[in-house]
Amino acid sequence: MAFAIDKGIPLPSDGKTKYPCERLEVGDSFLVPFKEGESHEATDKRVRAACYGYSSKLKRKFLVRVVDGGIRCWRSE
Repeated sequence: MAFAIDKGIPLPSDGKTKYPCERLEVGDSFLVPFKEGESHEATDKRVRAACYGYSSKLKRKFLVRVVDGGIRCWRSE
């Protein structure tokens, strides 16, 4: 069976995103609290990976830091 390859068709958006990176203005931030039973390193890795993806997709820069109680992500540019 042969499949046609289509180009330029955007992915459908359900309007739901896990993190509010799209709504951040420069200087805004949000906190992702540490999850019960998840290591701090796992939370850090998950948030950094998501923010890196948003950075590439949105052409914006984000900073992620470990703070008291969780991981905080700031929009820097």
